[in-house]
Amino acid sequence: MKLGPQSGARGTVTPLTSAYSANGRTCRDFLASYVRDKAETWLQGEACKSGGRWEVRSLKPWGKGVS
Repeated sequence: MKLGPQSGARGTVTPLTSAYSANGRTCRDFLASYVRDKAETWLQGEACKSGGRWEVRSLKPWGKGVS
């Protein structure tokens, strides 16, 4: 996802759970929104901290009826 004034896109990331440990790394589940023009997309994912930076480990569409 490219966000910022030049792309015309914006979004938010909201943690869904408290941090937990997975394979010795600190991880969190999150919900992200991506808005461009009038289209809004929701994504659910997991990110883990590695070397001081967060890395997205999984990302999938989220919405009513999506599991």
